[in-house]
Amino acid sequence: NLVKSKALEQFLAQDFPFGDPFGQKEELTTRIKNILDEYAGNIDIFKEMIQNADDSGASVIQFILDERKHGTDRVFNANSKHIQGPSLTVYNDKKFEEKDYEGLQNLGIGSKRNSDDTIGKFGIGFNTVYSITDTPMFISNNNLVVLDPHRQFVNVATHERPGGKFPLTPEFIHSYSDIISSFDM
Repeated sequence: NLVKSKALEQFLAQDFPFGDPFGQKEELTTRIKNILDEYAGNIDIFKEMIQNADDSGASVIQFILDERKHGTDRVFNANSKHIQGPSLTVYNDKKFEEKDYEGLQNLGIGSKRNSDDTIGKFGIGFNTVYSITDTPMFISNNNLVVLDPHRQFVNVATHERPGGKFPLTPEFIHSYSDIISSFDM
């Protein structure tokens, strides 16, 4: 088996002159659209947020309809002026763990698949928020996370990682204070 493995490594290390890269893939925006098509309606957002809070062990969850329009001077770019409210803000008292960040990035896999004591297991429930926003954001563990599948609002967003995770340093808070102030309730 070791000989076979070494031979395979040598073969793969060579410049292979035949064929082209090929494989299955799905664009993130297509995947999100398909997830939303599977859900009955906007009420699912509330059910999914409650389920996520329960699965995380939160003891408090609050839904706040924030009808304010926030400042647009200290934002990421000109496009992000359009995501400054109004908004639906969901609060729970449980901080994200590293596995939660990983699960959020692995669409359709999630972080709860192997947990017997959670309701959600498929890694898609949070994504119901895309039925009301193109750019969900949250703060946890002194980080601002912005999911930006269209890569229009966050300058660091790439095709492979469409969004950004920003440590809330004093410099960041000052530079993007209008974004941060939208989380002040």
